[in-house]
Amino acid sequence: MFELFFNGLATLFMGLVFICTQFLVTLGILPVMPAEQHLSFPAPQQEASLTTEPVTQEESEQETSYTPDTTTTTSSFSFDNLFSSAEELFSPKNSLSAPQEQSASLPTEEPAPQTPSISAEELNASARAALVNIMCITTQGGALNPISGSGMIIDPRGIIVTNAHIGEYFLLEHYKHGSLIDCVIRTGGPARITYDATPLFVSSSWVEENAATIVEDNPTGTGEHDIALLFITSSKTTTPLPSSFPFVNYATRESYAPNTDVLVASYPAEYIGGATVQSDLWPVTAPSSLLETFTFQTGSADLISIQGSIASQHGSSGGGVFERVTGKLLGIIATSTDGATTADRQLNAITFGHINSTLIQDTGLTLSQFLADPETQATYFAETEWERLLDMLLAELR
Repeated sequence: MFELFFNGLATLFMGLVFICTQFLVTLGILPVMPAEQHLSFPAPQQEASLTTEPVTQEESEQETSYTPDTTTTTSSFSFDNLFSSAEELFSPKNSLSAPQEQSASLPTEEPAPQTPSISAEELNASARAALVNIMCITTQGGALNPISGSGMIIDPRGIIVTNAHIGEYFLLEHYKHGSLIDCVIRTGGPARITYDATPLFVSSSWVEENAATIVEDNPTGTGEHDIALLFITSSKTTTPLPSSFPFVNYATRESYAPNTDVLVASYPAEYIGGATVQSDLWPVTAPSSLLETFTFQTGSADLISIQGSIASQHGSSGGGVFERVTGKLLGIIATSTDGATTADRQLNAITFGHINSTLIQDTGLTLSQFLADPETQATYFAETEWERLLDMLLAELR
């Protein structure tokens, strides 16, 4: 009897130690364990909410400036032995470093206090409803790795904004000599296969400059022109496509004030095993704040850096950064800085001002003009750009 009693106490104690350890890791107080030793989160941590990732004073003091070395937050994983380890899941293939001369900090002003026009609960719900997970699985061997990333629906007809380094995989999906990869749109928590999509726009400016990164072990880049639009075309379930998709409104700002409160929404996947990415990947919404604003060359506000949170992980590329006061989508995550914990990393998001200027440069149309007739734009892209961009990628894969 006493032996059973003490064994029960020991089990309870070990459980409490585990929970406390995970909590301290989330806060950045303890270092994150190497990926191969930290393959999954407890369920409550997976379904992170607005209050699960407070930014501590220690984190704030550590994250006060932008560093040029960044990594993309797309997860790249191997299906060998059905996701045999998290080390395979996150290869250095997706590391991108940003040369200093390609971006410069812009002067900003402190924000004046404002009353939010949307409640925290409403913003959290709308961000999650419009958030998608994008998963691409290779169908052939070779240099390609499967990926997992994020995206945001910005139009009720089912138009997703994400990164070109994710969208380029959709160019390979319908290769005329045989598909090289199978890409699907997943939603909900845990993420489940829901839709098929076709590329509506993948920045030619980005592909022309970065096609080689699809096979490089340590590619470089800044996130400039790293834009893609996907168009949901069919349902992968027995449920037909909705007449109107849940979506979020985006906003363009001429400037962004430091310490502006924001909400980050994405499907981070860095500290879970590959099998879990496939079967039990959960969305995250985390509060954060804006640090700095950067320009690529024109002096416009092109890139904003965001304080580290639980969302600062591989897999968050294409996720959204929302202005807390208005609930508007300010940009999409493109890169992150390195750091031992998620609190040590800054996320860098491309603004909608830069998305707009990239579309004008590549198509001659603003984003609103482009979205006025997505069916026509999808046809035009397929007939004029798809094969040209695909040839650039295939040349790197041969």
